[in-house]
Amino acid sequence: MNAIRLFLVAVLCWACASQTQPTGGPRDKAPPKLISSSPAPNQKKFKGTSVELAFDEYVKLKDPKEEILISPSIGKDVNYVARKNKVIITPKRPWLDNTTYSISFRDGIQDITESNPAENLRLAFSTGNTIDSLRISGKLKDALNPTIPAGYTVAVYLTDTFNIFRHTPEYFTRSSKKGTFTIENLKPGNYYLYAFEDRNKNLKVDSRNEAFGFLLQPIAAGTKPDSITIYQVRVDSRPLKVNSIRHYQDRSIVRFSRYLQSYGFSKPDTLLHGFGEQSDVIEIFHRLPTTDSVLLKLTATDSVAQTLDSTFYIKAGRAKFPTTTVKLATKGVSLPTETRELVIMITSNSIIRSLRLDSLGIQRDTTVFQPIGADNLEPSDDHKTITIRAKLDTAFFRKKAPKPQLYIPAGFIETGDRERSQKLLLPIEPLTPDATGTLMVEIKTKEKNFIIELLSPDGKVIETQRNVARYTFRNLPAGDYQLRVLVDSNGNGRWDPGSFIKRQTTERVMYYYNLNGKTTFPIRAAWEVGPFVITF
Repeated sequence: MNAIRLFLVAVLCWACASQTQPTGGPRDKAPPKLISSSPAPNQKKFKGTSVELAFDEYVKLKDPKEEILISPSIGKDVNYVARKNKVIITPKRPWLDNTTYSISFRDGIQDITESNPAENLRLAFSTGNTIDSLRISGKLKDALNPTIPAGYTVAVYLTDTFNIFRHTPEYFTRSSKKGTFTIENLKPGNYYLYAFEDRNKNLKVDSRNEAFGFLLQPIAAGTKPDSITIYQVRVDSRPLKVNSIRHYQDRSIVRFSRYLQSYGFSKPDTLLHGFGEQSDVIEIFHRLPTTDSVLLKLTATDSVAQTLDSTFYIKAGRAKFPTTTVKLATKGVSLPTETRELVIMITSNSIIRSLRLDSLGIQRDTTVFQPIGADNLEPSDDHKTITIRAKLDTAFFRKKAPKPQLYIPAGFIETGDRERSQKLLLPIEPLTPDATGTLMVEIKTKEKNFIIELLSPDGKVIETQRNVARYTFRNLPAGDYQLRVLVDSNGNGRWDPGSFIKRQTTERVMYYYNLNGKTTFPIRAAWEVGPFVITF
């Protein structure tokens, strides 16, 4: 019995001595407050080996290696410890002499009751006689998306020899939930800025799957923050190269390391060719004897203006390429009743070899049929899309007349592997003013070249216009839209994401925002809205 009593007393004493989260009482909504630190804020000549912070309540750490940011960097080998109401930070390497350090704690320190993070907690100190006090502030924007780049790493470097794909920064911070950033305690001087998503937390830009951006010109420490914006883009900046070439009986497949913007062959260029399912593949059709080969000279350009000049042979292989069933899709269908101009884009899933134009046309019924000829067709450079433009006869728009239909005969498209498309009948809904809306747009800018884009809510481009200060989008089906302007600074006819390797900066993008700060806005039937003004 004495032994049992002693055992129960021991268990009771152990339970009483254990540190547990308090139960009952009002909910703790107050964040932990810093009551002292060593070094003290802005202390000079600090000679200690560890940073120690004391709070007004018990605290814990949350992802300290990610949430606690120390600039300049002291490496990843840092020991973080929370003991009761104290946090101790000890780097393996000693603090550098005559250096100002800035520590931003973000959400890394929290109370143990409700996980409330310490608010706006940062500490600056110096191991020398002075505290560097200059800062650089600004904001991040996603170039082609109105979402806010929150939690991105923003860093600075001093020399042109720094490579954001290979080197890690000394000074860095992370963007706020609003996309803003501040890098503090900098020495006087000019700094190059860049920002990136840093999904794998290695403090290097992974150009294949991480969004990133940079400023081409250096920024002086202390510059007003309103003048600094870094646009983020998600592009693959790896070197452009030919990964593989495979030869089949009737074609050769050239696969590249990344997507192409355009390409061309020098002599001979009499072969049928085009992009595969994606623009990182080129299909070249041929019917060569097994003993012959043809030399091709290729020039290719990717989305970040990297170019590739390559020479290779194509020849007939023994393997047979799998047959592809031809599938046609239509988009961009428009038929305003005021202009009576029909516009339809027909896209093939395979490269188009030839077209059969007989029987192609617009029909109302068995008595009204308007043929479509070669003058009404616009082939695309990718050899996969045909745009039909035709002004329809007034007979299609008489009262109570049946809706027009696009009749595509069987065999209209013959693809590179000589497969033919099936018959297709597409009903067309004429667009009337009382069933559609109108949007007026006004652009105020000194830029000579820019592109206005009307977008769907999910970012798909509906219509574009170039270099017009005032424009009216007409015959818009009821729904929600977005509006943006792409600046074409170099005048090459397209928006460029920029290239760190070529020292070409990202071209600017402006969205229209409504009074509620949103990019989407409604268009309703019989509405006329605007002008929406975008100034830059």
